[in-house]
Amino acid sequence: MNPAVVAVIPNAFKKEELLLTTRNMNPGKGLLSIPGGFLKFGEAPDIAIRREMQEELGMEVKPKSILTVGITRYEYQGFVYLNTPIYYLMETIETLPEVLDKLENQKVDFYNVSKLLEHTGVLAFDADVRAIEKYIDIL
Repeated sequence: MNPAVVAVIPNAFKKEELLLTTRNMNPGKGLLSIPGGFLKFGEAPDIAIRREMQEELGMEVKPKSILTVGITRYEYQGFVYLNTPIYYLMETIETLPEVLDKLENQKVDFYNVSKLLEHTGVLAFDADVRAIEKYIDIL
């Protein structure tokens, strides 16, 4: 299993909106996902989430708490991995960050989570769906 960290970042003005990226690589190219990435060997999850958000979106994040831990199937270059993403609930943000890692992400935007879940097949990972459902439960 590969441990991963994911940042659930609410919009400061509309708590029902979360920051999502449009993936620019497989798995899930062209689909939405909650931003995150894999831990480096020996790296603590709370350090990894800060590093990932700085690398991908050029933003400093403040984790509030762990929202949930998931498990998801991740196919990459002909191999199937089981990932265990740790979903951190972050402090809200007021403005959209810029996509720095264009290899991984096409764009970033806020999305209404309730409306998002009305449509199947728009999210790259099943674990993201479950994390969004968990977020809606605490709204």
